Amino acid sequence: MLRNANQTTRSNSIEVQWYFVALVTAAIAISYFDRQTLPVAISAIQRTIPLSDQQFSWLQFAFLIPYAAMYAAGGRMLDIVGTRRGFILIMLWWSVAALLHSFATGAISLGMFRFLLGIGEAGNWPAGVKVATEWFPESERALASAAVRAVRQWRYAPPQVDGHTVEAETHVTISFLGDDAVSIILPPSR
Repeated sequence: MLRNANQTTRSNSIEVQWYFVALVTAAIAISYFDRQTLPVAISAIQRTIPLSDQQFSWLQFAFLIPYAAMYAAGGRMLDIVGTRRGFILIMLWWSVAALLHSFATGAISLGMFRFLLGIGEAGNWPAGVKVATEWFPESERALASAAVRAVRQWRYAPPQVDGHTVEAETHVTISFLGDDAVSIILPPSR
């Protein structure tokens, strides 16, 4: 009887461990979708916000600089406030930042929102590492880390919804709002 109880406890523990890996992986997938919305929807956006190729490259730069700089800061924040609170803060930050793209009226406001998105999205990777190290014994951490990092391959695929690219002729704002609504709802789920 004690053996069955131990097996049940271990089984429940495994389910909880993989729940957190799935949660972090889903969040990272959503962040990749957020990141790719602008490059895919740029021609539709240019109908309301005219952008030159140089301005578009500055928008990419406005995202990448804070993204690179905030890896360490995001990890430190997670160390200070804890994985759960930190991950919720990270997700809420980049969800709101991505949502703000819908309200951009020009290249400068769009660049500011890209900058904010870069700040928020960088914390996903340290959060994934922390989940793997906190929830898995040393002998299983490589598999958990690999599962979290496997989602990185999403960056090579264009964002699609039901087989159609996000760049719907008149629904660009919806593309920015849809995935962000999901990511704002996701953190409180646990």
